[in-house]
Amino acid sequence: MKLGVVILINVAIGFISTTNWMSFLKDNVSLSDIFIPGSHDSGTYVLSKRIQPEPLSDFLDRLLDICCRILKKFGIPIWKVITPWAMTQTQSIFTQAQSSGIRYFDIRAGWNGTN
Repeated sequence: MKLGVVILINVAIGFISTTNWMSFLKDNVSLSDIFIPGSHDSGTYVLSKRIQPEPLSDFLDRLLDICCRILKKFGIPIWKVITPWAMTQTQSIFTQAQSSGIRYFDIRAGWNGTN
């Protein structure tokens, strides 16, 4: 059984805190022998109301624009549809690392016009 599985089981049952699981690894352990806890769309704990264009697809941008116009015609608040679908985290990246032991972050940087 890989060391990562043993640590994961101990974290799950509460024997090891999620904040210090890496301290139980030996210095000679290989990266391929551990499971690294990560989060998907790590920075989505806060979202801008400005829709960011998809840099690789004009088609997706046009499709999103059409969908937004349709929702607007029916009086459906676009933000109430997009936010629950896009927001996958509730904690900042710092908090994910410190309190949840996350060490792999799936981050997609974007430009909202000001930041």
